[in-house]
Amino acid sequence: MVFNMIYQLLALSVLIIPVAILIYVLIVVRKVNNRSEERLRLEKENDAHRQQQAQELNDMKKRLTHIEDMLKEVD
Repeated sequence: MVFNMIYQLLALSVLIIPVAILIYVLIVVRKVNNRSEERLRLEKENDAHRQQQAQELNDMKKRLTHIEDMLKEVD
């Protein structure tokens, strides 16, 4: 009787453990995927911000060049 119960527990654990491992792996993969998507979204936002800053810097350089040219004409 005891051996029969132990055998049933072992048989049940052989079925449950792989399913539990599979569920755990799926959860981990989803978390990693969500993190990578969030990281990609942040990178895109940062890239857009950097491009905006670069454009503003170019505009400021053009203004400065224009002001320098005007000052040279005055001299």
